[in-house]
Amino acid sequence: MPNDEETFQDAVAPFQVARLAVKPPPFSRPDPRLWFAQVEAQFARAGISTDETKYFTVVAEIDSAVQAHASDVISSPPDTGKYDALKQRLVAEFSETSEKRLRRLFESCELGKKKPTSLLREMKDLANQQLGKEMLKSLWLHRLPVQVQQILVTLEGDVEDLAKKAKRIAVSTPSVHQATV
Repeated sequence: MPNDEETFQDAVAPFQVARLAVKPPPFSRPDPRLWFAQVEAQFARAGISTDETKYFTVVAEIDSAVQAHASDVISSPPDTGKYDALKQRLVAEFSETSEKRLRRLFESCELGKKKPTSLLREMKDLANQQLGKEMLKSLWLHRLPVQVQQILVTLEGDVEDLAKKAKRIAVSTPSVHQATV
């Protein structure tokens, strides 16, 4: 007759720990904040929460040209907060300065073939909460076709509501070019 210990050992089934692979996309120099958001989404999906695993995953995935910008953090990482130190360094090194973002907002951010809602989203991102809501609304309105501006100034609502209305108006209103043809 088996003893209790042998019965217990037989009842315990071996288990396996499965890992989800994390394969970050190539590092995005134009906007490292979005790249890190993608990587962190993969970490969350894979159940990765340890600082060292995040740190080593990023170090393994970035190319040597990017690593050169954080060589001190990589060669002598801090005892704690390795991932955050690396993230902060890469974001600081590759992100546009606030001045450049604002310059782009004022000088080259245009509607083009974008939807009014997409333009607003881009402008908000470039402004990065450095402009008041009314200033941003005014800038955004001036980037829209005149006939859309004329309709929107008569409407109430915050800029997000107006952007949704502008999208519908732009679809139903012929462009200036089409009207002149």
